[in-house]
Amino acid sequence: MRIRVLYLDDDRSRVTSRIADREQRWDVEGRGSTQARTEDVLFSAPLTAIQPFQPCPPVATAG
Repeated sequence: MRIRVLYLDDDRSRVTSRIADREQRWDVEGRGSTQARTEDVLFSAPLTAIQPFQPCPPVATAG
């Protein structure tokens, strides 16, 4: 099993598109996966794992 984690530096939809373009180019150039024909991709999608800091809402006080 191989897991690849990419830390994105831009909007995930734009980065995902650029990654797909580069992977196609690398495959044409012979620089892609060495076992591309034997690999089964089970899941491939951008994820948002870390959210930017968001302050907590103010605590309501009794009174």
